[in-house]
Order: sequence, then structure tokens, then C-alpha cells
Amino acid sequence: MTSVTFIIENINRKAGTEKATLDLAELLHVYYGFRISIISVSSSVAEKHFANYIKVYHLNVHSRFLNKIKILRKSVEQILNKEQSDYFISTGHNFSCLILPVFAKKVKTVAVEHISAKLVEPYYRFAQCVFYSKLYKIVVLTPDQIKKYSFVKDKTICIPNSIKQIIVDRKPEHMIFAAGRLEKVKGFDLLIDSLAKIKNEINGYEIRICGDGVQREILQKQIDDNGLEEIVKLLPNHDLYEEWQKAMLFILSSRSESFGLAAAEAASAGIPCIVFNSSGPKYIFNDTKTVLIEQNSEILAERIVEFISDSKLREENIIECRKAIERFLPEKIVLQWRENVFNK
Repeated sequence: MTSVTFIIENINRKAGTEKATLDLAELLHVYYGFRISIISVSSSVAEKHFANYIKVYHLNVHSRFLNKIKILRKSVEQILNKEQSDYFISTGHNFSCLILPVFAKKVKTVAVEHISAKLVEPYYRFAQCVFYSKLYKIVVLTPDQIKKYSFVKDKTICIPNSIKQIIVDRKPEHMIFAAGRLEKVKGFDLLIDSLAKIKNEINGYEIRICGDGVQREILQKQIDDNGLEEIVKLLPNHDLYEEWQKAMLFILSSRSESFGLAAAEAASAGIPCIVFNSSGPKYIFNDTKTVLIEQNSEILAERIVEFISDSKLREENIIECRKAIERFLPEKIVLQWRENVFNK
């Protein structure tokens, strides 16, 4: 039986990388019977339910950088031996650079790049150039990212995230939502700017921004300064089923997205989507007319007003979105992994 071990910073987090990792782990087991283990570096206990066929090692490592790497290498070696791992997959460039190469002769090592290469810090880009040639495969989420890894072109392949078909009992209300880490790259400041420009038009609506991150206080101040505190609510990460039920519109205002899983899931749930154009969303929604827009708060404001006042536009958008995500269905994506990574 093929044994696959993943390493991730904290599998308890409710974010795109963690969700994509768990989805892949589940698919590999369900479709091909692979034995799955996950090394979660900084978590200490399971804060959510994991399938009984996924074994999670919570290492609770919070040491300083160099000491952390030393501790991890020893722990990882023990786990790989115990699990008799055939493949070792990293979901972050830090572990891909500093942990995977150590074990490249022992197991097949795979780096999965969940963020755009342009957002990787210069010292890690240098480390990638030095160490990635030792790895078995480098997986990126969109075709345009392949050229960013020209120094290991022969090992780099594109396999996007899978998008499950989400069945929701939709009862849309006057609610708009967005979701993601509260960080500058996610562009929630641009969304709030847009909402401030159309305050009168969205009176009676509730805008929910779901996520956790370092910009929470900054964004809350921006909301308060623009007199939007009764309209815009910052909510912690949670199960988005309620949002999918009630939302009449989803907005992705990210400055950069390696894929755009939140928008893809909203589309799967049948929610109209307005999405800022960047590499990941362009890959998903390139053939649509109503989804992608320029990264501009004025344009976003105008588009929001159009969507909330035009039901035909929303219906056209839903049809386009659902068609766009068909090629990312789980059974299609797991087959790409089987054929391109787990083929020996």
C-alpha cells in the first residue's frame, strides 16, 4: 500500500491551504487506498474532526527558526520511518526548502506551491533555486506559475486544487460575503473602500467578511472611519455553510491569488461571484464575461450596485461560474495526481 505523508504548519487552521491538503489526502485514500499521515508542526491537539483513515501528528513546535528546523528534521525522520512513507509532500515553501531536501534520497519529495511565486520572500526564492533540484516534483496550481520555476522546469507540473460540488439549500437574503486571511494581499481594504463609495445603495444590506489575521484591527478602524460599522461585519473563521445559504453575492478582492479556492467554492454553491483578476482566478474564470473585473475599488463599487439590482445578471453569472469549475471536479484532479506524481 502506498504511504503518503504531508507536512504543514498547522492543519487546524481554516484556510485554503489546509482545506486543499485535507481534500487531497481524502481523495488519495478514497480513490486509490493510499495510507495517509499528516505532520502538523505548530498544533498541539486536534481542534477539528479528521477522518479515521488520516493519522495526524501534532508536534507543537514553536522554537526559534534554526532550532525549529533541527527539531523538525529529527521528528520527521522518526515519523517517515514509522509510516514507511513512499512520498513526502510539503505544502509550504519554508518546509519545502529546509526539510524536504534532507529526505530526498529516502522518499519521493514533492513541494506544493500554494502561493504565487512573486509573494515568496527573496531568501526563500534563493533557497528554492539551490534545493528544489533535489526534489522529485514541484506542483503549482496554475500554468502561468510553471515559468516561475524554470530552474526546475523538468520537474514542475500544474495540478490545480479540486473543487467539490457543494449542495446548499439556497435562501438568499440581502447579504454579501467575502472570506480569507485578514492580510493586505487579500485586498479587504479595497473592498471596504468600494463599500464606502456606495453606502447609500447598500443600506439595508449586511456585508460579512469571514477570516482571521493580522489586519483585523486595521480593517475594523477603516470600517468605523467610513461609518460602515452597522453594515460591514468582521467575523472569525467558521463553517461557511450559513453564508452559502444566505448570500446573494460573493466578492474576492485579492490583490494576488495563486488559485482562488474561496471563489470557486462559492461558485459551486450557486452564489454569484465578483472576482478581482489575478493569475489564479483568471485560470478558473477566464472564459466568463461577468465574473472577473479589474483590481479597482471604483469599478468594484459599480459592479456591486449592478449585481444587487439586476437578477438576470446574477443568474447569468451563476451559469458561467458553474461551467467554469467543471474541470476542477475531484475525480478529475485526483487522476492528474495519479498520472503525474504517483505513477511509479
